Amino acid sequence: MNKLFNLNRSKTATTADYARLDFAPALTLEQANRFAGNTLSDICISIRTAAAVLSKTKQELLEGFGQNTEVLMDAIDDMQELQDWLKSLKEIVTAADVRLMSVASVLTQEEDAKSVVIPAA
Repeated sequence: MNKLFNLNRSKTATTADYARLDFAPALTLEQANRFAGNTLSDICISIRTAAAVLSKTKQELLEGFGQNTEVLMDAIDDMQELQDWLKSLKEIVTAADVRLMSVASVLTQEEDAKSVVIPAA
């Protein structure tokens, strides 16, 4: 996760911590579009497979796969790849959230600075 943003997770982040956070783009627009397009389409197939597996009894799955262990192993590989992808997706979404929190923190601090009333001397 720290590949996409640099925030010390050993302590609770304050608004000031978020505001100080600096970052550069982690993806090019082309990479972002490719991720959102082709990757998600492929992942949806695996998600549908997972849902189908969950709708079957053990006996139904045994009968469905029969002796075709190659298809079964492919399905297992797909589920493991899906788990890995979902972990990566969580990192991406968390990184995006941190960046948005950083921007919101800067804007909040700017608004707070505007509303500070300095008492007359």
